[in-house]
Amino acid sequence: CHDISLDVMDAAGGMQMNVAHEMEKSPVDRYGRLVFSSKFDFLVHRRSTKGSDSTAGPSHHHGYDPQSDPMSSQYCGNCYVKVSTRCCNTCEAVMVAHDTAKVSRPHRSEVDQCALEVGRSHPGCNIRGSAFVRQVKGNFHFKPGVGVEGPFGWHLHEYDYAQLRRFNISHTINHFSFGSDEGRFSKNGVTYPLDGTYHSTGDSLAAIHHFLNVVPTSYITSSGRRESYEYSAQKHQQRVDLGGFSDPSASPGLYFLFDFHAMEVENTFRRPSFGHFIVQLCGIIGGLFV
Repeated sequence: CHDISLDVMDAAGGMQMNVAHEMEKSPVDRYGRLVFSSKFDFLVHRRSTKGSDSTAGPSHHHGYDPQSDPMSSQYCGNCYVKVSTRCCNTCEAVMVAHDTAKVSRPHRSEVDQCALEVGRSHPGCNIRGSAFVRQVKGNFHFKPGVGVEGPFGWHLHEYDYAQLRRFNISHTINHFSFGSDEGRFSKNGVTYPLDGTYHSTGDSLAAIHHFLNVVPTSYITSSGRRESYEYSAQKHQQRVDLGGFSDPSASPGLYFLFDFHAMEVENTFRRPSFGHFIVQLCGIIGGLFV
């Protein structure tokens, strides 16, 4: 869970790598239940590892700090208190540091080292939040490792090869939408086609693509106009051979490819006036006597 990253890119040249703002993730068990209340921050840097993907580009890119990377041999974890011990690399070391400083122990959900240890024993991941995308054709994807910009502006990923071999992209989508759900006047007739869907890859390494056609939608009521979006979805799934990625889009991961339509759908909600109701009522009564 700790090593999954989110990247967003579009046809206008926009590229957001390792998106972390407004995004959270927590470890879950094999049934999708949260096993820890802590939230992982999205990894914003990457270790240099032997055996990494040969297409991953330079391992020492700008901003990387090996002392902040739990998988680095140079990792130095925060003790959260002032003690003589320089580093606290385990959950228990953090607790001992608090005992030494004679201060109350923090809740384990507030300690990154505790979350990482639980995450290693429960590798499933619950991801929630929101990301900004422009109204042009583009995609965002979840992949192991971290995104980097390679030669000629190519979008590449750094990851640990051994971890990649165990990566399983099977997933359940609890809720997925574009725009604000609060903007909808009524949810009658409004569907979220990906909500509650389960997508399995079995034991194979695979890439899953969700193709989304997004339609701008407005809801007009007596109180004003509200803007939102509706979408349709199609799915494509393919196995991935680690022998070589001839097609970059075929590397293991979960991809959402979206395209916005130029047209807009308007939903108008109006109640007939009282006078209109009286006219209809009179017509009905008159029909009874005829």
